[in-house]
Amino acid sequence: MFLVASYPRGQRNTLNRELSNTLLLEGGYAMSESSKLDKTFQIILKTMVDTGQAPHYTELAAQLGVTPEEGRKALHQLFTPNFVGWLFPNTDLIVSFPPFNNLPTQYRITIEGQQKWFGQ
Repeated sequence: MFLVASYPRGQRNTLNRELSNTLLLEGGYAMSESSKLDKTFQIILKTMVDTGQAPHYTELAAQLGVTPEEGRKALHQLFTPNFVGWLFPNTDLIVSFPPFNNLPTQYRITIEGQQKWFGQ
């Protein structure tokens, strides 16, 4: 708050709004809510492409550099009703993350002879 107070009055409101839209993560750096969601999305997608399985929220937290509880919250912030993927009901487990499905379906995806993915 010391830094914000040292700015002229007109800039203080802008800075306060910007700071209220950031999260302070465990490493001591700030990350905006939208960049945190982007990073969460990218981690999940990369993990599914690399392994054929969705990450657990504790794995997500480790890659985000936050506590497991903050990782779980990040997961739920991404999987809102407007998002096309979904979690298994009443759990923190990813079922679908377009274009992939974490549960086996009749839509098998094979790339370069490897079949480790299922389509939505």
